Amino acid sequence: TGTISGGTTNSIINDYIAGDTVNGNRVVMLDNNTVVHADPTDENNYNKIIGISINSGLIGDTIQVISLGKLGSFGGLVADDTYYLDINGQITNIVPTTGLLLEVGVALTTTILNVKLNHEFITI
Repeated sequence: TGTISGGTTNSIINDYIAGDTVNGNRVVMLDNNTVVHADPTDENNYNKIIGISINSGLIGDTIQVISLGKLGSFGGLVADDTYYLDINGQITNIVPTTGLLLEVGVALTTTILNVKLNHEFITI
């Protein structure tokens, strides 16, 4: 379960219904008006990606999604590194070499990601 770091000022957080099991701290996308883990292998999903899940849930549960702001509760981030969408909605600081290239934010510390999706359309 994620936590908002530094309050919710200047953050954009919305509630969605899970369309599948959703883990916290995963990049998510809209699929039939529900959220699921983002899939970087299909370029048709690019404009469906909406942010990072704050909490985990099962099908039908409410999932909070942050699309802009500081999200804590990560572990092992590298401060000042840019993070990208990886397989199954995970994030990585290694620039992808295939699929969609989507920047999701920059690590402020080892536990806090400044979420800011860069929706420049790039496929590799």
